[in-house]
Amino acid sequence: MIPSSAIPDSITLVVWFHGCNGFSKKTFNNRIISQMNDVVAWSTNTSTKCSRQGTAFSRAPQLKKYVKSLKLRLNRWSQYNNGVPLGTVRLVFVGHSAGGSALKAAAVEGSLCRLNPEAIVFSDASYGHWLDKTWKSCVK
Repeated sequence: MIPSSAIPDSITLVVWFHGCNGFSKKTFNNRIISQMNDVVAWSTNTSTKCSRQGTAFSRAPQLKKYVKSLKLRLNRWSQYNNGVPLGTVRLVFVGHSAGGSALKAAAVEGSLCRLNPEAIVFSDASYGHWLDKTWKSCVK
């Protein structure tokens, strides 16, 4: 999702790893987007099953390829709507609930940190050792 207010020379891409069973469009629009100010680009994937969260980005270069594909889409949007190439893209990763296990997997593999995100957020997602393993893997 890219709001019409987005400026192509300064984009914040938020990659949100959801909890079990994803979330509905209504929940996404009413509970998530409404709380975000100045966020201009979102990547959504609401079909990943809970049992797959912890392995979704556990192998190189899965996360890097995924983020690259998002940046290519943003660049096409910028070229089409603004006639200019995409500028700076800041990355923010959010792991909500079981989405924290996707963050952990990407951190253990190393891609999470190689992508150099501006922020990594655990939202009600520090179950078990997900946060500890993420921190110890590459985030610290």
